[in-house]
Amino acid sequence: MIIVRLRKIKFVAAALAVAVVQQCLMHRFGHGYIRFDLIALTAAFVAFHMTGKGGLWAVLFLGMLRDLGSTGRLGAGALCFLTAVLLMWALKERFFRGTMASGISFAFLFMLASGTLYAAGMIVFSPGGASHRYLYHAGASAAFTAILVPLFFVCFRLAGIIEQEKTVF
Repeated sequence: MIIVRLRKIKFVAAALAVAVVQQCLMHRFGHGYIRFDLIALTAAFVAFHMTGKGGLWAVLFLGMLRDLGSTGRLGAGALCFLTAVLLMWALKERFFRGTMASGISFAFLFMLASGTLYAAGMIVFSPGGASHRYLYHAGASAAFTAILVPLFFVCFRLAGIIEQEKTVF
């Protein structure tokens, strides 16, 4: 049995660093609404490696960081992340393997699910009818961000955000 723990201080430091890089630098590498979403990438990493209450709190924190850095509704990003994490946990036990290809495809699926939920919320709850192009932007941003999965997942592992311990029982 493997026990997985989230190192809280390292996680908060890494999340704040990712949020600063997201807000200060990543808009330069996007094209219109198609952009890198490093906070969603961090949430995908936590969703794959954590289970239970600690993973949900970590993703809620990341969603609130994302909402504080955007002009959207407060809490919408956190709610979309939580829903996408629950979807990933339902699929992870059957389909997730420890390979990089599996990590890239699941990260893409995580970001696609959270982006689609966010775009659907904008379409439904925006006065004046938001465009359905937000759904296309969610898919393109997920594909664009999935390119960075190998680099960031290796960096997060080297930083020691997640601690795995094998037990005898």
